[in-house]
Amino acid sequence: MKNLIEKRNQLLAELQRLALADRTTESRAKLEAGLAEVDQLEADIAVEQRLAKLASSANAGTSPAIRLDPSAGTSAANSKAYRAALTQYVRGGFAGMSQESRAITTTSTGAGGAVSGGLLVEQDFDNVLHQAQKATGQLGSIVRTLNTATGAQIKVGAADDTANFFTNIAENTGVSELDPAVTGQQSSTDLLTSGVILVSRAEIEDSAFNIDDFMTDIIGLRWARSVEKYIALGNSSNIAAIAPVSVGTSNTGVAGAGPAFSDLGQLYGLLDPAYGQNATWAMNSTTKAAALTIVDNYGRPIFTVGGTGQGSTQAQGSLDTILGKPVVYNQYIPSYVASGPPPIWFGDFKSGYTFRNVLGSFELLRLQERYAELGMVGFIAYARAGGYNPLSTTSAKPVIGLTCAA
Repeated sequence: MKNLIEKRNQLLAELQRLALADRTTESRAKLEAGLAEVDQLEADIAVEQRLAKLASSANAGTSPAIRLDPSAGTSAANSKAYRAALTQYVRGGFAGMSQESRAITTTSTGAGGAVSGGLLVEQDFDNVLHQAQKATGQLGSIVRTLNTATGAQIKVGAADDTANFFTNIAENTGVSELDPAVTGQQSSTDLLTSGVILVSRAEIEDSAFNIDDFMTDIIGLRWARSVEKYIALGNSSNIAAIAPVSVGTSNTGVAGAGPAFSDLGQLYGLLDPAYGQNATWAMNSTTKAAALTIVDNYGRPIFTVGGTGQGSTQAQGSLDTILGKPVVYNQYIPSYVASGPPPIWFGDFKSGYTFRNVLGSFELLRLQERYAELGMVGFIAYARAGGYNPLSTTSAKPVIGLTCAA
């Protein structure tokens, strides 16, 4: 960091010299380039300073003064009394301590007793706030996202001409009408809320953690989980579930067990090739565990961990694959249950589902006055969203699901 500061200062001196001289096209260009370099150096210095500060705070749960003397920050008399009490305790235990010294170094247990030497042991601090984890899911990354300026109701149209063909016709013969099937639906949005999160004023003032970052992480992850849940299951309002069409034959699945190789092969083949090129598998981690054991007729696993199957992108990273197609996970997709809903989905999710997001609707509010008498501050987030299956009425479905046997 010292070298960066020196380089910045030298550059500033050079720029001041150029500024005092007569301005020419060349000098102006040098000034502009130099100022840009100064800005970059300032940014680098700021990063170095912040890293140094974070490293310092991470390496010390308490300040050096507190490590040496737990009563630091109080009066000199109290500090001296604490040191005297510590000396008496080390030399002769509690028997050799005065009443005043015992009062400094003991803690009441509520029944008149004391914890011997409890205050003489420095408390340390784990500077990591440990948070419970739960996978948010990956469906949101493979469906289509429609950003709208408002949450007003919109019309959604769909056309199905897949059953129509060119036909033979004799001369001097009229042509019959053959229109594509056109259907439509309307998409509305819901106002969604995170619920109120209360934080005490004392906690905001005294916390060793960054409350702002913590609140941002909590609410952001809460929103991501909500999106994944509603895409998979719907919210009984204006966010529809994906609802893949169940397909398969009588031997699809085995009662009380998971899918077999022939089941996944049938599901692969039943998806129309028009949707096959960009197809993706979707399941939960329990179904994944069953799929990991499936082998083909030659004993080879069909599940490839960390593959780069067709349809995967650099943004998605290295994905697991089944039969060359990428696999994504969502814990809200049902597990395999006899006669239950499809546990494995397969298809072109971008064609089969649209998640609607209202731009600018996500906001975080700080409720200060409402909980003032309680000494608390509330935080609440709002968002507006919707979701729909644009091709739900067409004959060829873009997303299908494995039928569970009885």
